[in-house]
Amino acid sequence: VSDKSFIATFQDDINNPDLHVNYHFLNYTGLIPRFSNFTACHWMYIKYFSKDLMPIWSYCMLRKDVEDLECLQLSFIPTRSSLNRNLKTEGFLPWSRVPGSFDRPIEIDVQPFKHRTWNHICWTYSSATGCHEIYYNGVRMNPVCTDLQDARSAIEGSSDVANYSVIIGQEQDAVGGSFDSKQTFNGHLSELNIWGRLLSDQQILNISKCTDFSKGDIIAWRVDNFKAQIVTIDYKEDISFLCREEKSLVIFPQRHLLPEAIDICRIHGGTLVVPKNETENNNKLGFLKIHQNESSAV
Repeated sequence: VSDKSFIATFQDDINNPDLHVNYHFLNYTGLIPRFSNFTACHWMYIKYFSKDLMPIWSYCMLRKDVEDLECLQLSFIPTRSSLNRNLKTEGFLPWSRVPGSFDRPIEIDVQPFKHRTWNHICWTYSSATGCHEIYYNGVRMNPVCTDLQDARSAIEGSSDVANYSVIIGQEQDAVGGSFDSKQTFNGHLSELNIWGRLLSDQQILNISKCTDFSKGDIIAWRVDNFKAQIVTIDYKEDISFLCREEKSLVIFPQRHLLPEAIDICRIHGGTLVVPKNETENNNKLGFLKIHQNESSAV
C-alpha cells in the first residue's frame, strides 16, 4: 500500500461553507530535515471556499527558548476584485509569521483559476535570492522577492526545535491544534511533495503534465507518512487521471454576450463549445433539443 498514491478528501459530507468544521486533517508523522531552499507541489480540487482562507499545509514549530509559534505554510485566499473567481497564495516563511510580522505574507495571484477541476500548484523559495515563485499548472506566475535582512539562512528541522507539527487541511495557531472552522480546506488533495531544493521549470512542467511522479525528499506523498483525522483516503494505482480532461456538456439557460459566455465557462473549469463542422453542430443542436424543456423550466 505504501507505494501507491492516494487522494485525500477533506469534509466530504459538507456542502456549505457555513458547516465547515475544524477537525478534518492529515498529520505528517515523519521527521523534517533542516533545509535552505525548497519546492512544494500539490494537486488540489476545491469543493467550497472557506470564509477566511483555505490552508493547504503548514510546518509549525516552537524553537528552543522562543515562545512565538513559527510556521512555514501555504494557503489560498479568493480575490475580492474578481468576485472570488481567482485566487492568490498566502505563504509564510517561519520568520515572517511572528507577532508584528503578519503583514508580510507572500501573496501571488493565481489566475485565471479553473474551478471544478484538478489544478497543480508549486511554490519555490531560494534562500540565496529571497525570491518566491508560484507555478500554476506548470506555468510560472510573477515572482515575489523578499528582504533577506531578517531572513535566516535555513529552516530548522524537527530535531532542531522544541516541538513541531505538520498539518494538512487546517491552519495551526498552536503546534498541532487551535484550528478555526473558517480556516479549513474543503475538497481533494493529492501528491503533496516537498523537496529541499529548487526543481527546474521543466521538471515542474513534467509533474503538472503527469509525466514525472517524483516524490519529495522532505515530505513524500505516501500514505504511511500520514495519520488521517476524519479524512477519506482513496488509493490510486495510476494518478495520470489528474491530467485527463473531463469532458461534459453544461447548459446555462440564460443568454450572454460572447465575452461573458467565455468567462462563465472558464470559471466553471471549461471552455465555450464551438462546433468545428456541420456534424458537430448538428450533434450539439440535438443535445440542446433533448434538454430544451429542462432549460426553459429553470
